Amino acid sequence: MRYLKPTTALLTILCLLIPLSQVSAYGFSLTQTTDADFNGGTNSQTAVDTGNGRVKLDLQPTTYTLTQTAHANPGITPSPTTNPGNFDNISQPPYSGTGMSNTTGSGNSVGLTASFSCGQNITYNSDTYSTVLIGTQCWLADNLRTTLKPDGSALTSYCYTGTGCAYPWGRIYDWTTMMNGATTATGCGAKIQGICPNGWHIPSAKSSCTNDDFYLLSTYLGGSSVSGGALKVTGTTYWQTPNTGATNSSGFSGVGAGFMITPSSFTNRYNNGQFFSSYNPSGNPTILLLLYNTSSASIGGTASNYDNSVRCIKDNSSTIYNSSGTYTSYVDAGTNTISHTWNTFTWNQTLNSGTIGIQVKSTSTPTAPSYFTDNGQVGGNTCASSSSSPINLSTYTANCVNNSDQYLWYQVTFTSPTGAENPTLDQVQVSVTNNNYYSSGTYTSAVLPVGGAANWGTVSWNRTLNSQPEITLKVRSCANSSESSCVNYASGWGACNDLGSFYPSKTLSSSGCTTNLQRFIQYQVGLSSNSPYTVTPTFDEITFAYDIVPDVIFSGGFQFIGTVKLW
Repeated sequence: MRYLKPTTALLTILCLLIPLSQVSAYGFSLTQTTDADFNGGTNSQTAVDTGNGRVKLDLQPTTYTLTQTAHANPGITPSPTTNPGNFDNISQPPYSGTGMSNTTGSGNSVGLTASFSCGQNITYNSDTYSTVLIGTQCWLADNLRTTLKPDGSALTSYCYTGTGCAYPWGRIYDWTTMMNGATTATGCGAKIQGICPNGWHIPSAKSSCTNDDFYLLSTYLGGSSVSGGALKVTGTTYWQTPNTGATNSSGFSGVGAGFMITPSSFTNRYNNGQFFSSYNPSGNPTILLLLYNTSSASIGGTASNYDNSVRCIKDNSSTIYNSSGTYTSYVDAGTNTISHTWNTFTWNQTLNSGTIGIQVKSTSTPTAPSYFTDNGQVGGNTCASSSSSPINLSTYTANCVNNSDQYLWYQVTFTSPTGAENPTLDQVQVSVTNNNYYSSGTYTSAVLPVGGAANWGTVSWNRTLNSQPEITLKVRSCANSSESSCVNYASGWGACNDLGSFYPSKTLSSSGCTTNLQRFIQYQVGLSSNSPYTVTPTFDEITFAYDIVPDVIFSGGFQFIGTVKLW
């Protein structure tokens, strides 16, 4: 008896029972290249680039609060959680007063500059006067010597024979001329300008008003028995000996200028210092009287035909602020980012009875917009001025805030209705969201059917690194549509070899996770970006090449399975 070798017998039977067309190898491929293909997978810090059919790193939004307070540390370098700036650091933007008009920064806040602060000299009708703060009152520290009214017209005044009207004596005025057309003060706290400079007035001294100017002055200096000494200059140059109690501790610098009895009888120079008030209840004006031989100061009436010296007192605060001013500054969202989203603009303010209005506008360069209008165009909508915090930048005036711009400028307008108010601004905070790519991410495909039992061939793919690290690619085959049926599923993707460095193609057998005759395939792509994470690599056009192995069928309809032995 002859025996065929088992292999010969197997091949013989196959040749007899199976048509040639069924045993030929079939070439197949599976390609993913569209949005729909990739959207079937799972993204971890990656995203499908819609419309381009490719996988890339996803954007990671990070929100920062940029704060302008009392410190100097400008800019995002690259992305601190807080960015303090200095209101008075006008040389180093951002957070700089690049535009300061009638405003000043203290380091802690910004507000209006003072147009006058008591202690400064003032000029009135070409004459210069010293000023002095006594308590809460700001006084001229010199006797008035103007020959003109506030409107510039001439007035009548007198000079003491011999010693004249020069500093510090000043001129002598009659009460009617001094009042410049006004009648006697009637209520408490009268502020009648008379011939005083604008913003100043003749002192009030109604006897029933203890808070009128002369009474407040005397009280602040210790009362009538001693206040005279505090108001007189020392020595005997401008006072008769003994000039009792003179200390001039107030800085008022009162001198014994005397007075004039109308029409032209000058008297008591060096003995008396007599200063008019605006109160004249019955033809006898109330004056403040200083004498050479006492430290007291008295407030009372004088004869209607006595002409006296005049001191003026400031109307309101000892500090007068500009009526309005602007402060312009900006914050910088930084360059190491893909895009920005400007969120909110908040601030603290202390109005002090003044007003504050804020406008914001974004720009692509660190150059202040010349005006705050949409697109910087004349006739555009004005960027809205807000007087209350916060400003929602996402709904702010159209085109005034553009998320593509790196810089957010703001302009603060301060107003002081009477000059006594100084509204201040501090603690400016801008919330901005910077968008950068994740440092790394993975894309895991769905378990993909290949149409039959496969003999695995090659995988090829397309990628663009954009100077970023090499993309990783791992592949595994699966017995069915469940991930749990994939090769080395329990061990995870770490058990599969990385094929990424073999770009643009590699045999699937090199993956270490593919088994022939399985009907499904799955892959995972790893992407990464270098700091500052503004560039992403991309992955697309993956193609699997394989053969489909047909089922073996007997002509009688039975499937051929197992090993055949011939005896």
